[in-house]
Amino acid sequence: MYVREYDGENRPVKRTFYADRTEANPEGKATLVFGDYSVDAHGNVTEENGYTVDGSFYVRVTFRRGPAGQTLEREEYFEDDPRRNRSYRYRHNEHGHAIEARTMDAAGTVLDVRLTQYRYDSEGRMIGWTAHDESGAPLGGARHQYNVDGDRIETLDLTADGEAKRSRQFTYQFWE
Repeated sequence: MYVREYDGENRPVKRTFYADRTEANPEGKATLVFGDYSVDAHGNVTEENGYTVDGSFYVRVTFRRGPAGQTLEREEYFEDDPRRNRSYRYRHNEHGHAIEARTMDAAGTVLDVRLTQYRYDSEGRMIGWTAHDESGAPLGGARHQYNVDGDRIETLDLTADGEAKRSRQFTYQFWE
């Protein structure tokens, strides 16, 4: 679960992450507990720093934005293990939606999962994505479903064959 804090202009300034990491981490400790944001004048996140449970620096994520605020590039920097550093470059359609992402290592080498294609409906909502390897073969993806209010209510994680392997459902509560 994420809890976000905002400044007086409703821009994100901090995120706290609560997780049960017992499956990924035998000690049951969350690796990334909280992060802080830097935002531009339009409220777009330009940098996020993640910290471990003990407050040590863990990861820095920087964003390069286009004129409409869309993400053109995202870079992840891991001080403890530079081999994990990654760069993600995005191509957008005429509506400003990401339609393709390429993943590269710190040296700029395209990695195995080199291309992700995104699909949108007529309302501009992302309805799915598919990751492909270097040969163009699908590796997997996801499909998203929305309710009549435009809220995402389900994400189906897909295998390379397009079969559903896991469903995540979202519920919303509103208070007055």
